[in-house]
Amino acid sequence: DVAECMIRLYVSELQAERFIITGEQVSYYDFFRLAASNFQKRPPSIRVSKPLLQVAAFLEAIRGVLTGSNPLVTKETAQLAGRSFKYSNEKIKKALGVDFQSIENSIRWCCEEYMKKIAFKK
Repeated sequence: DVAECMIRLYVSELQAERFIITGEQVSYYDFFRLAASNFQKRPPSIRVSKPLLQVAAFLEAIRGVLTGSNPLVTKETAQLAGRSFKYSNEKIKKALGVDFQSIENSIRWCCEEYMKKIAFKK
């Protein structure tokens, strides 16, 4: 969807515009539930509090420094995890007349492609 919108915007007469290219709103919980389902794994079942996320981010920062790897949870992701954002795709839909894939289809496709890549590497 994003690639199609980018190409259509590039060849259009539109200039100096900003668009939000998103199909629909999805919470972290729903995203991870859908991804788990597509990987045939159990969905998340434990709700993590903000203080626990902040502790995890702190410990991950220490682990990152000691191992030279990137932290799995950062201070920023811990802060954003509990927030809800609302975005509207009406402007891009009106400008290009696009219709987006459902989040279920998008996540299914991504998971399938990821699994193909993993199977290819083995």
